[in-house]
Amino acid sequence: FLLLAAIIGSRLLLAASPPPHLAPSWWVWLAPLGAGGLGVIALARMGSSVEAVSGLAAVAVPLASIMWAFAAWWMLLAIRVLLRERRSLHFHIGWWGFGFPTAAFATLTLELGRLWAIAWLTPVAIALWIALLLLIVWLAYKTVRGAVDGSLWRR
Repeated sequence: FLLLAAIIGSRLLLAASPPPHLAPSWWVWLAPLGAGGLGVIALARMGSSVEAVSGLAAVAVPLASIMWAFAAWWMLLAIRVLLRERRSLHFHIGWWGFGFPTAAFATLTLELGRLWAIAWLTPVAIALWIALLLLIVWLAYKTVRGAVDGSLWRR
């Protein structure tokens, strides 16, 4: 992830913005950060009885928290970019790429809220899950409508 993060990050931050049809590429970073944070926590839980990885338990939650903070910052950046480009964004099948990253980030938010006992993170995670469910319904509608009228297959 670190190698790809450097390559993709430098491309997104230093080069010209990707064309509008690649809008999900701004959002996709939430997936490895969310799933990675959850993976670190899960690995620490599973390895707490194994001496070789028992030290991971001490840094798992702080490391996952750093990943969450970066993901939250990146989400705000991505929202800003997507709002700026909204007039030129047209629906295509790649928009399904917003789903998993949102789910990974929402799950990490819920887990960290529980581990740190931060009450306000639970409603944030629930709001993310509700937004994800609404997004899936909207994507399903747009996909079916685009498949029926043929607009989904046009470039």
